[in-house]
Amino acid sequence: MASYSLPRPSANYTPTLRFHDKPYDASKLEKSELFIYHVLRVCDLINERKSNFDGLNMLVELSFGDQPQHSIVIDSRSKRANILERLPENTQADLAIKISPEFVLDVMEGRINAQQAFRLYAQPPCPGAFASRFSALGPPASVVSRDELDLESLPKPTENIQQIKDDLKKWGYAFVANALTADEVKVIRTALEEQAAGERQAGIAHMASLHKSSEDEPDQRVWNLVNKGDEFLDLLNHPLIDAIMPWFLGREFGLFAMTANIVTPRSTSGIYMHTDQMDMTPNTANHPYLLNIFWYLTDVTDEKGATRIYPGSHVKNVAPQQIRDV
Repeated sequence: MASYSLPRPSANYTPTLRFHDKPYDASKLEKSELFIYHVLRVCDLINERKSNFDGLNMLVELSFGDQPQHSIVIDSRSKRANILERLPENTQADLAIKISPEFVLDVMEGRINAQQAFRLYAQPPCPGAFASRFSALGPPASVVSRDELDLESLPKPTENIQQIKDDLKKWGYAFVANALTADEVKVIRTALEEQAAGERQAGIAHMASLHKSSEDEPDQRVWNLVNKGDEFLDLLNHPLIDAIMPWFLGREFGLFAMTANIVTPRSTSGIYMHTDQMDMTPNTANHPYLLNIFWYLTDVTDEKGATRIYPGSHVKNVAPQQIRDV
């Protein structure tokens, strides 16, 4: 079934190429018909997967439009979730959401990430535990504490390329020892600091505060580094890139972004747990679509705001109950 967000096809230029007799021609349908089809499809999927909503301990009214018949109620206040046509009498929902059924289908059929969809397209935005239950990967497993992990088996800094590959496959991340010398770090950091200062002085700096608390100082993002200094172009010649990227992503991999993030000492809150570019790749753990390389130009600590990851989450669906608290 087609998307009702796409424009209708234009008139044919060639009389013999009309393709007018195809039973799957959705352009003949009114948008209202497509809307109803998508609502019914979402409701069917939710009913099929209602066990995904077990244990949420909430009553949720999910609306797809302005009419009561275009909504569904998910009651997970007891151990097993139930799907209702409407709210019980004299009962108020713990969470009331309005979202296009097309976006919910995109999530449940694996085309976009659940957190991204319910953050961008739901009213009110509601990434978190409820959104995660729509994932095509199924309900997320619980996040275990650090004490439950085998810390000795986690990745450690190494120059052994096979160990780096093994760590990436098993844990989803790896540490590369001695990737940059102290002098190389100094050269790159100096170039970055000069560029960042210039952008601030010119009034064009991107100060990122979207996911910050009100008392925090924003981070500075320096975008498109490939266009901002020979030092950054030279960094793309680092042999680690050619040693890892074709193996992980395939020989036709491309550079999507080269960006710096500068965190100040007065920035204490970080972004919620997420997957980069999660609105651009299918929600699947079966195939790699993206790999980040982080070049740290300063030592990182908990106080400075080190990158937080969940080991092994690249091949399983895991999420904390309160996604913004981790």
